[in-house]
Amino acid sequence: MKKKLMIIAVLLGALSLGACVDDNESQSVTNVRNSKTAELKSIAAMEKAAAEAKVTMANAEAKLKVAEVAAQQAAAAKALAEAELEKKQAELIALQKEAAEIENEAAKIENEKLQAALEAEMAQLEVDKKLAEEKLAKVAAEMERMEQENQATLLETQLAMRKAEQELLDAQKQLDNATTQAEKDKIEAERQKLQERATAYSDAVDNLITAQNSLISMKTRLATLENGLTTLKEAKDAQIAENNNNIALYKMYIEKYQKYTNYTEDVTALRNEYNTLFDERYKLADAYNAKYYALNDVKVDLNTVDAADEAIEADDFYRFVTTGGIVYLKDEEGNEKPFSVGVYSYMPRSSKYFTSKRYTYKIDEDNEFVQSYGDSIYIKFGELSADIRTVELYVNNQIEGNESSLDFYKKQLEYNQAQYNGKATTVIGYDKDGKEILKPIRNAVDSTAYLKTKLDAAKEQADIDEYTRLYRNSINNEEILSNNITIYKGRVENYTMQIQALKKGWDMYQKYDANIAELQKKMDARNEAGVKAYEAKVAAWKVTQDAYVAYLKVNADYWAVYALLFNTWVDLNGDNVWDDNETLMGANAINAQIESYQTQIETLEKANADLSEIQTQEAAIANLNAKIAAKEVVVKAREVAVAAAKAALDEVMPKEEE
Repeated sequence: MKKKLMIIAVLLGALSLGACVDDNESQSVTNVRNSKTAELKSIAAMEKAAAEAKVTMANAEAKLKVAEVAAQQAAAAKALAEAELEKKQAELIALQKEAAEIENEAAKIENEKLQAALEAEMAQLEVDKKLAEEKLAKVAAEMERMEQENQATLLETQLAMRKAEQELLDAQKQLDNATTQAEKDKIEAERQKLQERATAYSDAVDNLITAQNSLISMKTRLATLENGLTTLKEAKDAQIAENNNNIALYKMYIEKYQKYTNYTEDVTALRNEYNTLFDERYKLADAYNAKYYALNDVKVDLNTVDAADEAIEADDFYRFVTTGGIVYLKDEEGNEKPFSVGVYSYMPRSSKYFTSKRYTYKIDEDNEFVQSYGDSIYIKFGELSADIRTVELYVNNQIEGNESSLDFYKKQLEYNQAQYNGKATTVIGYDKDGKEILKPIRNAVDSTAYLKTKLDAAKEQADIDEYTRLYRNSINNEEILSNNITIYKGRVENYTMQIQALKKGWDMYQKYDANIAELQKKMDARNEAGVKAYEAKVAAWKVTQDAYVAYLKVNADYWAVYALLFNTWVDLNGDNVWDDNETLMGANAINAQIESYQTQIETLEKANADLSEIQTQEAAIANLNAKIAAKEVVVKAREVAVAAAKAALDEVMPKEEE
């Protein structure tokens, strides 16, 4: 039967057997057994937390890939719509040029029908493009939400690790009851080795989580930049802000570490300071986490923002300017229909985008943390470049052409309605002025009814056959006229609405600047409502940052003292692999870590300078892709480091024996 026997407990138990044999363990052996059990539990807790962290990151990566696919699909739909729009615009221009040379009335009408069809297709393409843009915006918002959710989950796993470390320290205190110095020395040596490797394992997992989280953040920024959901400036500012945050932290650590570069006190005093810092560090961590959870509980009421968004989405000029000249009108059934109006050729492209609202927290005079809450909507308005008189002539020509088509189809509708069930006529000749001479006749409905009466009354087979033929033809004629009425009604309605859309579009176009000012007021009000909605959240975040900075400062002291007391890994060559010559002690570890932070600061400052030089979206995308590729290498290396740290920890873990 297997039974867990702690190696050190067995050894100490053997030492205690010399005096007498007793069924009861000595208190020292019991203490050792209990302390080792506590240590193992704490290690198990850290392993569980590490496993949960890896699962969290794997899930986050999977969700991000799904979001990226959705973003790519939406971007492809948008690009396809834009390409088709350009193609249709070229076809429309060709038809318009052709129309100016047409003299035949029938050909002119056919040309106008083709133009109307093209404009309808263009209107639908603009709608498709807008839907794709809205989907991209939703994907970007979902990515940001996933990132925040992921950070919250990681915080919980890191907290679990810290609690496991606390249990490890508590286990050390239980060893104080050992009865002999030999026991104490042996226990302390094994406890120290176990603690060092457990801490190294915890650090390796933490470093992996940090790298993975940074990778997801960069991929999110890349997706939003590639799909036009953020500006080049926003993308650069986000990266620079992240770099500055890290620079601020590294400077803080350097300042703390420098206090210990000439440390001369004895080890006992240093260990006492270490224990004090350890306790304080966890108290501050608990305080920070309590405030963080309180921050998560702060509710945000976005009803006002949502209502403002709906009002903006329904604004005629907003839709007109963000679709390149689409006007929406309601048909007789109350359904909205899009119309590409005559100013399309002269309409500048205006792009809508959302940007995260950034808030800052001052660490000190030179450094600050940046956090995003909510968003703001903006439109980059294109400038009118064509002479307004040229556009007016173009619009008037379009209206005139549509009115001509409308007049034609109205006459066709009236004629078919009269022939169907109205005062039908037929042409029997022309007067001296060439005007038609009309004679009243039965309309199609009356004719069908008349022939049905004749058919029912017919007795002779010849009469029956003839009236059957005439009756069938009359029914067919009635159906043709009915179908024509439906078609011509639709065309009359379409040309009527097209003329209304042209006039409405021209009105918005000639008041372009004034309309921009009014729309900007709506967007400003919406953005201000967003700021107000997040006021409590931002206030809670700043309280959380107070606690976080307090924790960071003590944490820096803690790691500096830790470096003096225990073997410390400093990645001297930057390959994220723990080499033999990278295990340092005391002042060497302190100085090497300071140099490492200084190097990282220089790297980040150079990255900020490089970002300032980037002037195009393409260059920013290339820069992010390069950083992502480099970060993926770091993530893989840190996965190897986690595995190595776990193996090293397993070496000193007590083994099961028969």
